[in-house]
Amino acid sequence: MMRMFRTAVATLGVVAALPGGVAAQLSPVPAANGVAGAYLTLARGHEALWINPANLGLAGGPSVSLGLANFGASFSALGLDLEQVRKLANGGTFDAAARAQILGKIPSDGANIRGQVLVPVIGLQIGKLAFGLGAGAVYDYNVGRDMVDLALNGYNQSRVDYRIGNTNGRQATYFDAAVAYGQRFGPIALGVTGHYIVPRAIDNWRIFEPEFDLVNRTMRMQAFTAGTNAGSGFSVDVGGTANLGILTVSAVLQNVAGNVTWNEDNLAYRQFAFDNTNVGDAGEVLADQFSAGTAPLTATSPLGAIQTADGLFSRAFLPRTLRVGSHLKLPVLGTRVSAQYNNQLQEGFLGGFWKSSVSVGLAQKILFFTPSIGYARQLSGAETTLSSVVAAAQAQSDGQLLTAGLGLGPLNIAVAQLTDGRRSNTDREGLMVSVGLTLGF
Repeated sequence: MMRMFRTAVATLGVVAALPGGVAAQLSPVPAANGVAGAYLTLARGHEALWINPANLGLAGGPSVSLGLANFGASFSALGLDLEQVRKLANGGTFDAAARAQILGKIPSDGANIRGQVLVPVIGLQIGKLAFGLGAGAVYDYNVGRDMVDLALNGYNQSRVDYRIGNTNGRQATYFDAAVAYGQRFGPIALGVTGHYIVPRAIDNWRIFEPEFDLVNRTMRMQAFTAGTNAGSGFSVDVGGTANLGILTVSAVLQNVAGNVTWNEDNLAYRQFAFDNTNVGDAGEVLADQFSAGTAPLTATSPLGAIQTADGLFSRAFLPRTLRVGSHLKLPVLGTRVSAQYNNQLQEGFLGGFWKSSVSVGLAQKILFFTPSIGYARQLSGAETTLSSVVAAAQAQSDGQLLTAGLGLGPLNIAVAQLTDGRRSNTDREGLMVSVGLTLGF
């Protein structure tokens, strides 16, 4: 029975997201994650391509810089802690007390797993110009409480009231080719970044309510995926930075102009089926059926496929986002204290889940080492979710992020503990990791 849930958990993770449209709690630059994202005024060289193009025009930056092997991921789970997710994904077993504890923590509307993976593959800065390629995605998956019950305890023939409920998901993957330019005018620098976006895929998946044979005491379920794998788009970011001595201030408007268009002529679906006799081997069953490939989604397709595709393109774009930040460089020690405010001005699924946040950070260079710490907090208000923007009273949006980073020569590493908000009086716990190389000349 664990294999069924293991398949669902494994499906959740193998996705990635565009560096230009990240959530407030995850940056495409590892050094930025070390200060909880409060990096708008600090990004230099190739980092400015993804964060603030105006900084390319500032004096004192590198003549040439190169970013390689950058990787960042954030992951959070509601109703399941990270150790339980890991154990379920690896096919582990739980005793009766542990199973009861897990089910007791899951809200009535189900568990949720969501996050992002950011992969700025390469960034190159030469003078006031920067170029880069990125890849990755955003994902949001719900698993109904009874679905977890089936995974933990198996099928109970005496029950005919299993309700799969809110068991569905959404993911989007795409690529980004970006170019940026910055120019200084006295103490002020202005910059612009253009993104050519190549949507890779967007998919919905859904498991439907089971059908019961009361005579034979059997159960049958169907699942569908529906999506498309092509499209095109662009986005433009503008930024400004003012250097006022020991104080630097910046403002950036991401996606001030742009559009992401998915290919609606290329819609396709997959159909899966399993029952009480093979639900314990659902991983193998679904894998075998997945290999059968897709079928075009048309008006004559199965109703379940059409229903799964409903809302596929809803808010499937990069939201316009305002970021304002500053940093203070303390004399003598050179300690950098930074702060930043982020606010999504539109409801775009591809922009992540925190609509607004504030963050503060501190970094101190010591010889070849640059340790850093940071704290970010999601502001009260709505949060962006799978299918809608949830009101504050329901979402209980009080996410927090506590980060630590280390720059060791060209290597930057950041880790964080994430409390990604609350829902139904349940914390959404998670983590974030980020690593990358920066070479400057």
